[in-house]
Amino acid sequence: MDFPTPLIIATRFKEHSCYLSNPKNGRGNFQITSKYYEPGEITIDEFLYQAEEFITFSRNKWDRYDKLQMFDEIPVSLSYNTIDLLSIQKHAVLYNGLYAGTTPQNSSYANAYFGT
Repeated sequence: MDFPTPLIIATRFKEHSCYLSNPKNGRGNFQITSKYYEPGEITIDEFLYQAEEFITFSRNKWDRYDKLQMFDEIPVSLSYNTIDLLSIQKHAVLYNGLYAGTTPQNSSYANAYFGT
């Protein structure tokens, strides 16, 4: 699906864990609040389905951002072979939700391990 594998792994770890299970809140491995995933153990096929839904969900967020250009005119540019820090920060801000005053540079969700 031409999506960065490290971003899938990092988001899964940050949102739930790397266990092959769904959390009790029913939001799945990627904590997508608009979806429901039966809590408990899952198969690898069920996880792969959730990963595909995460990719689609993320791309929808990027497309919306590209239309609104909330921070700047630079689009989110992530693919299997292309990753840059600003795009990762934008992805994290868009994925976690936009709040007044939040930017890619000051978001604690986007920058938790960057020391900013």
